[in-house]
Amino acid sequence: MFFLGEGKFQEKAGSTSPKCRMVLLDSSILMYPIKGKKGLTVNIESALSEISGGAELAVLNTTMEELKFLRSRAKGKTRIAADFALEFIKQLRIEVIDVDEDTLACVSKAHEEGKIRDFYDEVLIKTAKKLRASVATMDMGLAKRLKEEGVTCYFLSNRNWVIVSGNLC
Repeated sequence: MFFLGEGKFQEKAGSTSPKCRMVLLDSSILMYPIKGKKGLTVNIESALSEISGGAELAVLNTTMEELKFLRSRAKGKTRIAADFALEFIKQLRIEVIDVDEDTLACVSKAHEEGKIRDFYDEVLIKTAKKLRASVATMDMGLAKRLKEEGVTCYFLSNRNWVIVSGNLC
């Protein structure tokens, strides 16, 4: 595990820094500037630039669907945060990747059968594995699942990036 603070990785537990060619962004990280902890401001653009290290930033089309759903159905801060995230993606011209039909079918079936709880997280995990990409998130539950699945994950904790090592990159 690593901590990224002041522009440098600070090694912990003797791991080596993962080098991924793509970082997929979870909705939670995109909405964090609005929904984050009170009094803890984060410049999400520079934070994402810091972790990407030359890797491409991307979002899944299912993440876009989730954000559009939240913008239209949620209330208060969540609605504003979803709107911010969609505008952020547009302004930075972050690539939107279409999830393949097999992954969607597999996850949809498991979701309908009650085998998985969060459809969007499961799609993100399976797609990250297929693409050998890492994931940036604020969702600690998702970060734990990604680690279990061997996917490198960046988790923002009090303005420091914690890198949860995985095996895929």
